[in-house]
Amino acid sequence: MSVGAAKFGLMAAAGVSLDGDWVALQSTDLGSDQATVTFTSAGSSEAWSGMQDLVVIGYFRGAGADANALCRMTFNNDTASNYYWQDLYTTGSSAIAALLSSRANIEVAFGPGDNATANMFGAFVCNIYDINATDKFTSVNCQSAGDRNGSGRAGITGGRWRSTAAVTEIDFVTHSGNIKAGSRFDLYGIKAAE
Repeated sequence: MSVGAAKFGLMAAAGVSLDGDWVALQSTDLGSDQATVTFTSAGSSEAWSGMQDLVVIGYFRGAGADANALCRMTFNNDTASNYYWQDLYTTGSSAIAALLSSRANIEVAFGPGDNATANMFGAFVCNIYDINATDKFTSVNCQSAGDRNGSGRAGITGGRWRSTAAVTEIDFVTHSGNIKAGSRFDLYGIKAAE
């Protein structure tokens, strides 16, 4: 289902150029706690080989005993130390920057864990660029925010997967425990502008 300019009509009306077509590829709305949320090209409404970029919009909460949950992402089942990312975030009282290299995943978002106030979820938007290029590493840019009833975190993450393979699978996990029931992940593809 193409969402394109119809979904982003206000942006178009404001004079923002919308190159390419957006396509809804997959959605996961968790009815129970799960260890992993997985998207694959084979399981999508259209193959990713026809996409230039991917965008994931997520609302999540961790099911672990921590007050915080960190949502992390890998590509193509690669959990080796092939991810590099930089994180800039604020807790409301201080700003923190981190550079992490040779990691097993990319941290894309912050959200509440099971010890946080009930019914609160973090949110994020993650852009995955040029997923079919075989002459450069895959780049990622994410924005996220999560509240814990007055405390929490908002931030941005930029990262890369040190592989020139085309992206065919994306997996999301938390740093502790499962992803909580009620979490939702939506995957969109962006086709190259003609």
